[in-house]
Amino acid sequence: IMPVNHNLEANPTFYTSEMLRSYNNAQPVFEMLGKEEHLSCRTYDLPHGFLREDREAMLGWFDLHLKQRGTGAARAEKPFTLLEEDELMVYPKGKRDPDIVTSPEYLSQRGGSLREMYLRSGFHDPVKQRQGLSDILGIRGSRKLKEVHQYTSAGGWDRYALETNDLELIPLLHLPPTIPDKGYVILSNPEGKAAIAPEVIAEYRMKGTGIVLVDLTGTGEISSPSDSSSDKQFVFHTSSRALMWLGKTLLGQWVKDLELVIEFLKTNYQAREISVDGRKETALAGLFLSAINGNVEHVTLRDAPLSYLFDSRETVDFYSMAVHVPRFLNWGDVSLAAALAESAVTFILPRTMSGREVRGPSLEDFRVEFVEKAEMYGKRNPVRFEP
Repeated sequence: IMPVNHNLEANPTFYTSEMLRSYNNAQPVFEMLGKEEHLSCRTYDLPHGFLREDREAMLGWFDLHLKQRGTGAARAEKPFTLLEEDELMVYPKGKRDPDIVTSPEYLSQRGGSLREMYLRSGFHDPVKQRQGLSDILGIRGSRKLKEVHQYTSAGGWDRYALETNDLELIPLLHLPPTIPDKGYVILSNPEGKAAIAPEVIAEYRMKGTGIVLVDLTGTGEISSPSDSSSDKQFVFHTSSRALMWLGKTLLGQWVKDLELVIEFLKTNYQAREISVDGRKETALAGLFLSAINGNVEHVTLRDAPLSYLFDSRETVDFYSMAVHVPRFLNWGDVSLAAALAESAVTFILPRTMSGREVRGPSLEDFRVEFVEKAEMYGKRNPVRFEP
């Protein structure tokens, strides 16, 4: 392995310091295996790019390790002429083979095929279905509360940070119920607890419900500067991608976060009835939690997708990378998660996977789908839609 980096790199992800961190961590492993000569690195005072210096370093390295020639030092590349863009195209511009579909076309076709298979499928063992959902979310291992840190109250709210056994923190604000039998609701938002709509909080306060505002992994107080970019396509890009490399998902992390908040409420406040209310991606975390564990009274999903079927490139950035769960349509769809959830489920302003509002006949089709799946799995609590 020979990473090559540039000292004038503008993207923090590719800074030379990041490369050296990985190199230094790998070095003891190569030494332990007696393969020190199989690890090296190069840096140049250049901007981002795959430039001549990089290519010549690569050629020398390949000569040594693939052809057993030379010392691994850079060697001059053969002169070549870059081809024009038109010469590099597989098909002439505007004359693409109609049998070769674009990515959006493929996603629509393949997703539609998987959804057709799902809708035609019959009843399956709920235990296996719940385990399947847990597996694709990357939920595994034991995650426990290590310590509860309490801070000075502010604005009438109790301030806590839950420390986990994997040394992560979950900040939250707590307001006890004014009517004990109203229980608690946990509110979340992908932009953090500060972005939770005041009118939603006020509605629960009027009912006398206890309220918890939580910053789930990567949101609010514990958000990453890289993931807080104003460019929508980069929101949760770094954390979602890193977790997927490790066989996990950000939604799976959020499910585990919510589990620990529920544990905290039951242990510290003897809470019995606990509901979850989330917006966009965090709403799905609440639904998946209920589907897997069934320890939630009511799930409210605001601006959440009714299906994972890709539908429109134009509005595809409505959700961030946090929404993605590899193989989800191979497992089922949102209606199956709702059917497995023992809680009542309410969708407010339901949407497509690309963020378009679902209304009229389309909403009625989804209503029929959700009812059929709920009846198939013997779901007792209702699924409601508020467009």
